[in-house]
Amino acid sequence: MTAKSRLKSEIKRELLINNDTNILSSSTFTNHPIFSKSHLYIKHLPLLVLGLICYFFVFFIIINIYPKQIANFPITNSYLILQLPLFFANTFLISYLLLNINRGINFSLFVSIVVYLKLQRFIFEYWWFVPIVISFVIVDYYIKIRPKNEKISDKFVKPKRKRN
Repeated sequence: MTAKSRLKSEIKRELLINNDTNILSSSTFTNHPIFSKSHLYIKHLPLLVLGLICYFFVFFIIINIYPKQIANFPITNSYLILQLPLFFANTFLISYLLLNINRGINFSLFVSIVVYLKLQRFIFEYWWFVPIVISFVIVDYYIKIRPKNEKISDKFVKPKRKRN
């Protein structure tokens, strides 16, 4: 018994007609709306809208609130009221641009840590960036190679005991 194809019939016919050419360079394959990048950007458009709303909120904070009023709110010299909307805005915008939510969160977390350290008057030298960047690259690599159906919590669950 042969496997059933999941391609739509019109795409399958176009591919069978053009089977003598390279499928990846075939104009019918790459220009089809299912396979185009613009279709993915349209699908992820709510991320861009949320990012712009968060950037508007950051702009509102910068224009209307004096920085000393929010500097020490939850933690001393943290500017957390400004950092949280900036984190979410960066997350949504980078996720939209890269079409990958994990990389958007990773990049936003990196930017937020660097901004927080700068606000704490941490003296930056080029070698301080190396461990920060390496840790984020390792996390991004782990997220990328992890199988889609594997959950992180599955590794920590103890197997059930068998009854005698």
